[in-house]
Amino acid sequence: MRNVVNALAQPRGARESPCFIKFTSRNLLYLPLIERAFPGVPWIFLYREPLEVMSALLRNRNDFLPSGLAESGLLDEDAETVRAMRPAEFWAHVLARNYKAALQAYAPGNGRLVNYRQLPEIVWESLLGFFGATGSDEEIASMQAASRFNAKNPTRLFVDDTDAKRGVATDEMRAAVERLLRTDFERLESLRLA
Repeated sequence: MRNVVNALAQPRGARESPCFIKFTSRNLLYLPLIERAFPGVPWIFLYREPLEVMSALLRNRNDFLPSGLAESGLLDEDAETVRAMRPAEFWAHVLARNYKAALQAYAPGNGRLVNYRQLPEIVWESLLGFFGATGSDEEIASMQAASRFNAKNPTRLFVDDTDAKRGVATDEMRAAVERLLRTDFERLESLRLA
């Protein structure tokens, strides 16, 4: 892993430093390996209110999991147990696994917990410094301009979808969040605010 990252992160010019790597939240399960490969590397865990995440994951309402998800390794349970889960339960377990991994890995210092609601301002206000980076006024203005657009569809302006996501949440999603995610989400928030 160190060789691949080092090969991909080679600076092409004098101003290309440091390098930032975005892993999926699932890769938090491999943080011990990442920290062995890159001792002392700072990292953040970006998380969002779980009901909003569940609404996004379950926007296509089905009563069954799509083919292949049971075997995806997103959960440790055997494929038959996973296949028997309803989608809301499955995704709540996946998110709970990620939240628990973040809670286990977090210690003040190299790690930082960031709530989605802190974006985008936290990037130029404190995350650059956390990563030992700086930005010129021009670079920060460029970040601010880019933050006006939807990260998943940069041709569209960003629109806060918090209320919309909460509005489409089903009772089943709400129950799964309360049963499997609420406590860990509140622990993440408590640690972040401490």
